[in-house]
Amino acid sequence: MADKEKEFREDILAEELLKQQTPALRQMLGKLLVYELPVPQAAISPICEDISSWESHIQRAEILGLLEVTLTNNTERLYRVPRILSPLLEFPENPKGEEL
Repeated sequence: MADKEKEFREDILAEELLKQQTPALRQMLGKLLVYELPVPQAAISPICEDISSWESHIQRAEILGLLEVTLTNNTERLYRVPRILSPLLEFPENPKGEEL
C-alpha cells in the first residue's frame, strides 16, 4: 500500500509540475517522447528546431527532473523523458512524418 501511495504522489507531483511549465517546454518534452533510449543533444536539435530557445528548455527540464540526463564515459550528456511523464504529455504531430 505504501508503494501505491508513493506512485500516486509522484503522478500528482509530476502533473502539477508540468502544468507550471511553458507550453514550449511541454511541447519539447512531448516531441522527445519519440526517443525511448537516451539521446545526445544532436538528436534533439532536428525535432525541436521549430521551438524557440529549446536549449534553455532542456536546462530547465533537467533542473526540475523532467528530463533524465546520463553521462557517458567521455562525459557526453544523453537525454531522455521519464516514462512516468508520457501519459501527461501530448506527442505533437510532426510535419516531417516518416522522416522522424
